[in-house]
Amino acid sequence: SREFQNLLAEVSLASMYGYKHLWCVDNIVTVDSEAVLWFDHEVAARGIEWSGMTRPELVLAEPALFHKLKSLRELAIGIETADSKELKILGRGARSDYIETCRRAIEIVRGAGIRSNAFVMLGGPRMSERGFWGLYNFLVSLRLDTISWSFFNPSPHRLLNGELKPEQFGFYRWPIEASAVSPERVVQWAMVLSGTWWSNWHLDESDPFFEDDAVLGVNFQEGRILMAKTARSPIGDLWEAWRKQERRTEHDREHYSV
Repeated sequence: SREFQNLLAEVSLASMYGYKHLWCVDNIVTVDSEAVLWFDHEVAARGIEWSGMTRPELVLAEPALFHKLKSLRELAIGIETADSKELKILGRGARSDYIETCRRAIEIVRGAGIRSNAFVMLGGPRMSERGFWGLYNFLVSLRLDTISWSFFNPSPHRLLNGELKPEQFGFYRWPIEASAVSPERVVQWAMVLSGTWWSNWHLDESDPFFEDDAVLGVNFQEGRILMAKTARSPIGDLWEAWRKQERRTEHDREHYSV
């Protein structure tokens, strides 16, 4: 665990360099309510806002806390799956209990005037096509402000046993083959979420996926998100890679237009 004084030193440094918004990947929001209130006050005193992340059951544990936070503007809540089999694999409890917990957590956050963000993990153990669409429809029903996503990262023992190398995985680099579908399809799932929540596009549900020998992508009513199958990002920025593809020559845009 990290000392809150260390966090405060980082906040002071960010303030000195003119940052106005911090994204706290430390799960500090519901670790200690008094410490979080103190941190929130110190952030606000420096004219900074912040975003945090937590788990849905922790939101339900202290719902009143979120009305007391003055500078928290967005909260990412981990919502891994809505599929019963995948929930069992992940040890997340019964489907009905988990679904209701997530719904109530989003309602609490929204009621406190905080922007809601579902942090979604794609390509998890045995995640299926049916499981993804169940998750997608569940996310739509939550009326979220936005989503964040990452690809499933392996347990440390797979690295220690030499099964995987660090350069083979990362939050956004390329999914490892843990799910019930191909890595290319997992990337297309990420495109579905990004186009829907980041671009506010409308999915072509009758024909969502596009793929040929060189390119894969997702069809939206407004256009397509495309990616060369050979594309890999050394910094994990797949979204930028997709947007570069979108900004190709007019000839290419006409060729790949819906």
